[in-house]
Amino acid sequence: PQQFEELKPVFEAYLAKNGLEANLVLMGTTRQRLEFITNRLEQDIPVLDVGCGEFMYYKRMMKKGLKANYYAVDQEDRFIKLAEHISRRYDDDNLYFYQSLDEFKSDEQVNVILTEVIEHNPMDEALLLLKKALTYNFNQMIITTPNVEFNQYYSMDDVMRHVDHHFEPTREEFRIMIESCTTGMDLNIEFFQLGDSLNGIQPTQGCIITRIKNEELRSKN
Repeated sequence: PQQFEELKPVFEAYLAKNGLEANLVLMGTTRQRLEFITNRLEQDIPVLDVGCGEFMYYKRMMKKGLKANYYAVDQEDRFIKLAEHISRRYDDDNLYFYQSLDEFKSDEQVNVILTEVIEHNPMDEALLLLKKALTYNFNQMIITTPNVEFNQYYSMDDVMRHVDHHFEPTREEFRIMIESCTTGMDLNIEFFQLGDSLNGIQPTQGCIITRIKNEELRSKN
């Protein structure tokens, strides 16, 4: 961190000479997402992690003292044994793994994570996934996806960052996606970006969705 703070202005000045207004961050984009999301989650509210992958968010939340249940969903077979292995590492016995979101039946309030997931589906299926997630009793929902506008700053052979991505939206396209799924619902939506900023564009974009409380509704009306 100390070296980064010393070198940060040097690199940013160099980029400025090449027409890039930069605000560089210490951590990589994956770590930025991990820290940003887990810092937003409460320790006493269960988590529904859709597209959990290698349980990165579960392990981080356990280190932070999570006591509530953690519901992890991923369709890949290779994560079945990994879930069993990781469960044995902790004494809380609070990890529940499903291969389909349809297997999740709890009515309890949860924090929903949909991080780097929607772009792995065709657009129509991604919209259905978002709408399904919005039917749950959620406290807050955190969604992230690549910002295609940043791709110009990568050295890439393809239009999209990964071959298994079906789409990568601009900020406006992402906003339209979210608004199309939440029209008519009493929700607060906060959009954000994460990662190194070049000319105001960052590699990850996302939003946090929360329900408007009764007192907020009354004040609006």
